[in-house]
Amino acid sequence: MSVELAEHVAVISDIIVGLAAFMTAVAALCGLSTWRTEIAGQAHFEAARKLNLATFRLKGAIETCRHPVFAVSEFPPGDYPTAGAEERRRNFERYTHAYRNRWEPVQEAFAEFNSIAVECEALWGHECVRAAAAMRRRVFQLRDAISQYLSSLAPENAVALRTREQQDANRRIRLWGVTVPETETEAVDDQFARDVEAAIAEIGTLTKRHLRH
Repeated sequence: MSVELAEHVAVISDIIVGLAAFMTAVAALCGLSTWRTEIAGQAHFEAARKLNLATFRLKGAIETCRHPVFAVSEFPPGDYPTAGAEERRRNFERYTHAYRNRWEPVQEAFAEFNSIAVECEALWGHECVRAAAAMRRRVFQLRDAISQYLSSLAPENAVALRTREQQDANRRIRLWGVTVPETETEAVDDQFARDVEAAIAEIGTLTKRHLRH
């Protein structure tokens, strides 16, 4: 083989090696980009799945807290006076005890919801902030209604929620399935439950897009 031919072969070999290295690098970059896209998609999918689960767990806790029937086991044991200030004090203690236990699962579910919602807000931005805020408002609304009701039972606060309008408005939030006013023929207007469902639907619309990956 002549020197000139050998030089040409060497140049061609270098070009082939260079092209192979270039194609390998391109393939690696494409693979990295695909991998990153898949990882991002998985992160969004997992966040959406967790947010849905946390939302429905919170919904269940809210519904349990709003149950209109209180079992005897929900109240602390003891004799209950039937008249006077002592009756009022014990009634306050009974419902404070019952609502404290009912609220605990709501608080736990709400903490989980908040933790996951913050993660999703970082991924999805303002749209998720708005959707999560609607659900948070319902929790705060229920908390305030319970607090006001218990305050109205306190012996030292004999005037709170004394008007029929205040009692009805509070009852509509605290309890589901209770007709207000109390007549057999009037349909139950559970606006609070509809507000909760609307908040859940808004979250569901948001997460649905990220569950398709």
